[in-house]
Amino acid sequence: GGGKVTIDDANLMQTNRPDYPVLLIDGDLDTTLSEGVLDEKVTKANYNPPNTKYNGQQDMDIKDNYPNQISGLVHVRGDVLLTKFTDIIGTVICEGETTITGNKVNITHDPNIYLSPPEGYAEQIGDPVVDTWKRVIE
Repeated sequence: GGGKVTIDDANLMQTNRPDYPVLLIDGDLDTTLSEGVLDEKVTKANYNPPNTKYNGQQDMDIKDNYPNQISGLVHVRGDVLLTKFTDIIGTVICEGETTITGNKVNITHDPNIYLSPPEGYAEQIGDPVVDTWKRVIE
């Protein structure tokens, strides 16, 4: 296993390609997202400059707001702790223990992840080899 990834404050995480997971963590994940939105004025950063569109929009200013959420497949090989204002639209795969604290945590299932899973998460082809965890891709 690895270490721990902590996601806090305001964040917008989404994949650049729908066939990739948004987060792959070899370790633990703790989220402590803040209430509100990701505000360019507050962070003094432009998150949709030219050639980096968000919902089809790009600009040169720092006047935009973005939802405070994680969208897509989140796969964690360790434990998951979801707290405060965590908003996930997608699927969470946790290989360890999952703890949810507070009443502001929201996980909304995205059926598209099941219908068209990211690379490596499709239907199993072939049979696993007994007493191994080895995966072979040809």
